[in-house]
Amino acid sequence: MSNAEDVKAQFAERLEQQKQARAGRLDADLDSLRTSLMREFRANLPADLGRQAGAAAAGFPARPVFSPAQPLVDMAASSQLQQLDGAFIEMFHLDKFYPSTRLNTSTVYCESLEEFFTPLVAQLDLSPEGRQAELGQLMTQAQEQARQHGGGMFGYNLPGIGAYLNGWLFAYKQGFAPREAFNRPETLRRILETAIHEKLGHGFLSVYSAMGEVKNRLGLTQMDLARKFGLRTADDPTASLRREQANLLFLTSQLLEEGWATWVETFLASALLGSGPHPRGDLEKVVNAINGLPSNLPQRQEIQQALLGAILLLFGEKDGPPEMLHQAVMVLEMVGNQVDELLAQKLNQPLRYVIGELLLTQAEANLGPLCVPYAALIAAGVTFDPLQMGLSDLRDLLSRDLRLNPDVRLALISRMRLEEKQNVHAMAKRVAAQFSFSIPKELQG
Repeated sequence: MSNAEDVKAQFAERLEQQKQARAGRLDADLDSLRTSLMREFRANLPADLGRQAGAAAAGFPARPVFSPAQPLVDMAASSQLQQLDGAFIEMFHLDKFYPSTRLNTSTVYCESLEEFFTPLVAQLDLSPEGRQAELGQLMTQAQEQARQHGGGMFGYNLPGIGAYLNGWLFAYKQGFAPREAFNRPETLRRILETAIHEKLGHGFLSVYSAMGEVKNRLGLTQMDLARKFGLRTADDPTASLRREQANLLFLTSQLLEEGWATWVETFLASALLGSGPHPRGDLEKVVNAINGLPSNLPQRQEIQQALLGAILLLFGEKDGPPEMLHQAVMVLEMVGNQVDELLAQKLNQPLRYVIGELLLTQAEANLGPLCVPYAALIAAGVTFDPLQMGLSDLRDLLSRDLRLNPDVRLALISRMRLEEKQNVHAMAKRVAAQFSFSIPKELQG
């Protein structure tokens, strides 16, 4: 029996026990998930949360919508980017807890594919010839993907160095040069949204969280990027071990990493740029996508029941024990991975990315938006040292100990309900008392 089947079997057994305890209510809950769950989920969200009115209602000052800037390749000097950084620091009181100077990294708008990919390839432990070959392959793949699908990778973040934005792709098929994008309001908004996602999303976790520190120290972030872009890396034993370690951390932190990056992107974009909904993800669409899986899919009913049961545990009215939420996250990781391609066709992104953003939105509703960045940092507060353990031990810890699994930590924190919302110290104290999670010293006051 495969690992996925083991997890499905264990989860099915737990669901059966829960069903008996509820005297058959689980089936009824699943049948009414599309209506009652969505009603409950949305009822906890302030109206138009994240927009200018919603930001004021949530205790944040309303801000003017940005206007287009003068063309600038180095966005570090862009008034709009500075406003985004300043708004994030002010809205979430960052200086009260952490030095905001850690965010003082560059954001570079690249006008060519060579400019965009060169800093990434420079991180690889390869010969100059190997790096040149990888650069050529990346450029060819990007051009082909843009021709066939009109999309591709719009940005990435290098911890401690900066965020890089793909100006070539932003301008592709638009009929203007990459530098002209700064005079096009809609394209400029997309550029700024990507800057938020990369710098204040992935970049924030990389420079402020314990997990980010571990990944940066061991070069695991570079391994993540190499996997995302399909890059070749060194084949020595140490590099192979780092790849496996990076893969394990990646699998257990996707809800957190992508969920946080998307949440902060839509929150700030909706509040400050006047663009897009917040949140972007929609739980009803997720449920509909799962219900709409093809009828000829092998084990379709079992997959649907497992995924809907996991969603019910993560977002439903009744709180389950931490172990059950752990199993729910494992189902999303292992079972969801089997149908990601099918679900992404309807959700426009992988299932776990959508669920991750919705978990951060649930934390926003239960704890207050001010607490969300710090809830993400606590979830990413795994303090183990991969150098001190073998690969099998690391795999076992991440899959079995919920206190060391970033995604499970996020799921548990998101369901906490604070009487005094917007109180970061109260949230941290409650997390420590309720779950015995490690808390960053900056949040222990």
